[in-house]
Amino acid sequence: MKVLVIGAAGKSGEALVNEALAAGHRVMAFVRGAAQYKKANVRVVAGDVLDAAAVDVAVAGQDAVIDALGGKTPWKVTTMETSAAHNIVDAMQRHGVRRLLKISVVGAGESVKNAGFFNEHVLMRTFLRVCW
Repeated sequence: MKVLVIGAAGKSGEALVNEALAAGHRVMAFVRGAAQYKKANVRVVAGDVLDAAAVDVAVAGQDAVIDALGGKTPWKVTTMETSAAHNIVDAMQRHGVRRLLKISVVGAGESVKNAGFFNEHVLMRTFLRVCW
């Protein structure tokens, strides 16, 4: 299977690339700086997830997309992930790609119910209060 990993240069993205390679998939990494990303047996495409045309080019010909985007500053208000998701889904629809995996953290959206007392009442309300 041909798998596109968006956000492949991050910690979670790197783990996903390794898992996909170990499973025998053909992996394309979508990263901001292709020159800095070196990984054997991985095709690298540089681009910005907020650039719909760049996302469209990367999604073309893939069987699945993994969105491993995440901000480095969780307390900063941003629309990057939402805008990126729109670009990814739009490109997938145009190219007939039907498999999408989005990774996130506990506490995103409805998953807050599974966060546990400490995470929900202390950690998230202290550090992730912009999400509340």
